[in-house]
Amino acid sequence: MNVDSGLNESLIQRLPLPLAKLFRRCTNAKSSLERHQAALYLWEATLKLLAATAVANYADRAAHDPKIA
Repeated sequence: MNVDSGLNESLIQRLPLPLAKLFRRCTNAKSSLERHQAALYLWEATLKLLAATAVANYADRAAHDPKIA
């Protein structure tokens, strides 16, 4: 086992399951096209998770900005 696979495994264990599956798909892809598509799916899922977290944090705030709401 090389250093990169050890780092990847520790990262995969800390990621949420959907992101970990997509990350593993990226690392196990056979062709460059599969790697590229898997990386795009991973980026899209990460962005959606970040947006959902931002919306949930905003909803928990006591004061809401009328311009945003």
